Amino acid sequence: MRTPILAAVALLGSLTVACGGGGFEQPGAEQIAEPNTTSNTTSTNTSSTETRQNAQVPETQPVAAEMSAEEGVDTAFSTEDGELPDYAEPTEEETGGLVVEGREGMDQGLEAALAENPAEPEARPVVDGVGTSSQALLSDRGTSLANEARRIAGYTNRSTSYYAFTLYMNESTGTRRTDCSGLIAYILSRKQSGGYDLIPTDGTYRPIASDYFDYLLSRPTTASTTTSPRWRRILKPISLKPGDLVVYKNPPGGSTSGHVMMVKDLPYAGRSGEVIVPVVDSARSGHAKDTRGSTYSGPGAGSIGVKVDSYGKPTGYYWKGGLTSYPTYTKIVMGRLE
Repeated sequence: MRTPILAAVALLGSLTVACGGGGFEQPGAEQIAEPNTTSNTTSTNTSSTETRQNAQVPETQPVAAEMSAEEGVDTAFSTEDGELPDYAEPTEEETGGLVVEGREGMDQGLEAALAENPAEPEARPVVDGVGTSSQALLSDRGTSLANEARRIAGYTNRSTSYYAFTLYMNESTGTRRTDCSGLIAYILSRKQSGGYDLIPTDGTYRPIASDYFDYLLSRPTTASTTTSPRWRRILKPISLKPGDLVVYKNPPGGSTSGHVMMVKDLPYAGRSGEVIVPVVDSARSGHAKDTRGSTYSGPGAGSIGVKVDSYGKPTGYYWKGGLTSYPTYTKIVMGRLE
């Protein structure tokens, strides 16, 4: 007979864990609306800023759930005894001392990752032999970012990579340990797109999902007429292109600030009121048709579903596009680097 403590641990282990979208908040389960699935989102009385200041390194590595044959959704997220195993923390021999954890390590982690894996200048196409046009540069920026995202998703060592509130990339071994915003920062910075430096933060550390959300929400919706890097807000998911960003924001006090993803391929119509969007992200669990399967966390590629209204504008998301039964209703912002 289980003790009350063991029973509580077993209950915790059975929670469906989807994804965290921030860099500084405490790790925890994100609520994803699915039938017959209970969720438990960590709550706190502290503000978002206080949560960032008190964030710690996650102590456990989630184990992916088994898939439901009927719906293809995660129905469990635990080991047999209901306990989550420890993260396999990298050794200095594995990383060369480049891993920096926690709040202090966010900027250092990006700097170290870029030093280890030098940035690649963004290509500047010549149009008609006379220079670079705005539209050609726009197309090239998106293609360049999407290609880098695809490369990372396709070249990730699953046995040594996982989702974590840090930023460590080793291109020679394919080891990647980061959260969603860390992955986006790495892609934008490594391609020298100019888009990363435009995202404001609290003044000290790299932007997290909520920073991307707030900034893109404020951006114009009209196309740029210059060659200078500029973010533009995209209103309809069916209009997304490879290299665009898709972001949602969680309420203050949650375990993460939200989630940010990069569009991998062109979206297409799914079920009624749903647009399927292939994305690359770093998450605690995979999406539909995902390279992470049902076992792994961290960077990968899969398909989400975006719930749209009669005007084609987003009202929520399906974590597994075309599979998750019920959407999670929340505000979604999308952006394109022009």
